[in-house]
Amino acid sequence: MFRINLPKQISNMISRTIQPPKMVRNFSEIPIVMENHITSQDYIEQELKYGATNYHPLPVVLHKGSGVHVWDVEGKRYYDFLSAYSAVNQGHSHPKLIQAMIEQAQVLTLTSRAFHNDIYGPYTEFVTKFFGFERVLPMNTGVEACESAVKLARRWGYTSKGIPPNQAKVIFAHGNFWGRSI
Repeated sequence: MFRINLPKQISNMISRTIQPPKMVRNFSEIPIVMENHITSQDYIEQELKYGATNYHPLPVVLHKGSGVHVWDVEGKRYYDFLSAYSAVNQGHSHPKLIQAMIEQAQVLTLTSRAFHNDIYGPYTEFVTKFFGFERVLPMNTGVEACESAVKLARRWGYTSKGIPPNQAKVIFAHGNFWGRSI
């Protein structure tokens, strides 16, 4: 194992997030808001009436989550096997992650990649050295990952294979998942 000198902010963030989670064990302590007695079907109908449809979710209306569990508006508990398509693999409502998000949001909530920030450089150095990569390109979504993969493949074609400028062709398999854009 090797050590990297990281800025205190990143070091604290990593040490807070890699600890085993302390999750709610007594699930009856988690309040379920049902004072209006609005059913899952009511919420689904409201969403269908006023929301634009981009895909068809499962007919469950989630209200709350803790660890690997989520609860619907009627109070029924489920295992969250989807984990928001891997966006919350760490589980829901982890107290140390919530505290880290609060602390960061109080300093700087989000920066566009149109700017540099004081966290990104140290983060990329840590990740590349930890995993033994030359570089890293963090992504938020599947669409970003797919578009970046195409750009990298085209650049490789031009620089490594000698394809003439603007002549690269990208071939896609029909029906492949691209992300939530098309």
